[in-house]
Amino acid sequence: MACIVYRTDSGGRVYAYSSESYWDKEKRQPRSKRTYLGRVNPETGEIIKGRREGKNYKPPNPKSGGAQSSGSETNPEVERLLRMVQSRDETVSRLTQENKALQHKMDKIIRSVRQIGNLIATIDSD
Repeated sequence: MACIVYRTDSGGRVYAYSSESYWDKEKRQPRSKRTYLGRVNPETGEIIKGRREGKNYKPPNPKSGGAQSSGSETNPEVERLLRMVQSRDETVSRLTQENKALQHKMDKIIRSVRQIGNLIATIDSD
């Protein structure tokens, strides 16, 4: 499963990484591989593509002719991850609403059971 991880340095700059989890058979434990995506614009929250250096740099796709992006295009992996995050956020929101409704029903049931218990106690005391 892939996700976007945000890290803040000591200067307050936020960096975005794509994190992919996998199982390390030799060490028998989960590991993750992170790929640098770029810095996060503090005003818009947009990920600004990183430099062309570093060990995680991936060269441009040769099918695109190697032309530089105008900045309006985004990384398809980032788009996929953003859609996945948005979908999960919607699911969390829906489940939170369902949880509130169920909690309300549960509170009603608890009040009813207490009332029944009080009625039984008053009948037994007579």
